[in-house]
Amino acid sequence: MSICATMATARSRLAAWEQRGRLSELPVMDRHPHFPELLADAGSRLATEGRCLLACLRLDEEPIAQALYFRSPGADLLYMSTYQPTMAQYSPSHVLLSEAVLVAVAEGVRTLELGRGDEEYKFARGVEPDGSPCRGPGARLPRHRSPGHRDLPR
Repeated sequence: MSICATMATARSRLAAWEQRGRLSELPVMDRHPHFPELLADAGSRLATEGRCLLACLRLDEEPIAQALYFRSPGADLLYMSTYQPTMAQYSPSHVLLSEAVLVAVAEGVRTLELGRGDEEYKFARGVEPDGSPCRGPGARLPRHRSPGHRDLPR
């Protein structure tokens, strides 16, 4: 994972939230002007130890969804994800999450922490809200399509 890729992911996420008019919902730290550089530095260092992973879904070589995970033994924490708002009807983040789960399970990950928030996609995968971050054993997380999902154009 490169510093450039991590910075681009953080900047892409900010732009996507801004485009949707939801920038103010992000934590203050995430909106700090130096956050992309800080995240890139930390992520790159952790990546050398296999503890930070960047997943990317591309269409015609262009990233349409990205997800940044931190890994500890047996568990992945989905730290941040983003997608191209113009591709929202195709649920690219859901597609990427489904593929990332398959890879994580194959690599021995038993728990996927989906982080704070009560987004529907978390509960659609069989996790239960308990006041803490959403959790689910990786092996039980099914492939999922959101109700508005459409296949990507060919």
